[in-house]
Amino acid sequence: MYNLMIIEQNTFKLTEIINSIGARFQNIRICHISDDIKNTFEILEKYTIDIILLDLKEDEIVNIIEYLQAHNLYQYRKSIIIKLDKCNNLYKFEKNKYVFSYIKKSDTILKELDRLIKNNEFKLEKIKNKIKQELVNLEYDYSYNGTKYLEETILEVYKAQIDFDGNLSKNIYPIIAKRHQKKSDTIYGNIKQATNLMISKCDRKKLIEYFGYSYYIKPKIQEIIFTILNKIY
Repeated sequence: MYNLMIIEQNTFKLTEIINSIGARFQNIRICHISDDIKNTFEILEKYTIDIILLDLKEDEIVNIIEYLQAHNLYQYRKSIIIKLDKCNNLYKFEKNKYVFSYIKKSDTILKELDRLIKNNEFKLEKIKNKIKQELVNLEYDYSYNGTKYLEETILEVYKAQIDFDGNLSKNIYPIIAKRHQKKSDTIYGNIKQATNLMISKCDRKKLIEYFGYSYYIKPKIQEIIFTILNKIY
């Protein structure tokens, strides 16, 4: 299920968009609607939003994008669809890492939503399967929630790419925690438990070879994450 936030200043257009999306998509939930950017920043920080539709004045759109950049909210990368007729920053929008597409106000949003979802699902499913193969190879047990949380963590780090500063506790675990309605410490604790179990089960020679060690060292969670990502890139 994709959570959609709509910021639309035209009430008639808003009703039209909501009705058309409801009739076309079963996997989109319209979770936040607004006619200005007053509460937008708080929503983006507090909730999990997958797609953002912006039909605002150009300067307001720029403010939102700059906010995402300033706060390193990488999870919104390629999630924004902009509806705007006259644009002085078209090139800037088209090349921005947070913007998926730019369309005219008269264009239908349905085609862009469908394209965004298919693009995301295709790319992320391939990466997710590769991550799972690596975790299974390391003998992680998928009956543990921690293994599933670790898979999601690795996927989030992959999505962040160059924007990730290495701080899992600050930038990654809160996303997983919010998704599962848990505390960040719980996510970390579950991942640590699943990792300790993996280490106790997995042959030391295999771990030495997998992580490129000269001798056995107990791998840390962050090292496991980046080693897996390096192998699947």
